[in-house]
Amino acid sequence: MCVLRVTGSNFDVEAFLRTSGLHPYMAYKAGDPRAPFRSGGSVYSASGFRVAVSDAGWSNLPGQVSDACTFLERHADELRALAALETVEDMRLDFPVELRIGQNVVAQFDYLPPELIKAAGALGMGIELSTYPPRARERQ
Repeated sequence: MCVLRVTGSNFDVEAFLRTSGLHPYMAYKAGDPRAPFRSGGSVYSASGFRVAVSDAGWSNLPGQVSDACTFLERHADELRALAALETVEDMRLDFPVELRIGQNVVAQFDYLPPELIKAAGALGMGIELSTYPPRARERQ
């Protein structure tokens, strides 16, 4: 499931989302507590939100990439305006992938096509690959 993550120390998330066509599944303000069962009682150091970009599974990076390219094209104007806000410090697409290294795989290579990199870069957005052990999804 590819996710758009947007953060900024002084970013007014609520004001932005009131007029946004983006529909986050999570929004938070700096100082809000993180989920206590995952963070030991820590708080967010910045404000931000997360939007689901793809429902493709962790073992389907090509599907996540395809969905992300469509998302970037569909929301390009809004994402460009979001990136132009001085209070937005970080925008990234986070692609979760399963670690395939194990008994039958000795190296893992994950490819991101130029159209994704070009579209994300043009919008001031970074790309992150988050690699998880194969059973990490079951624990979440």
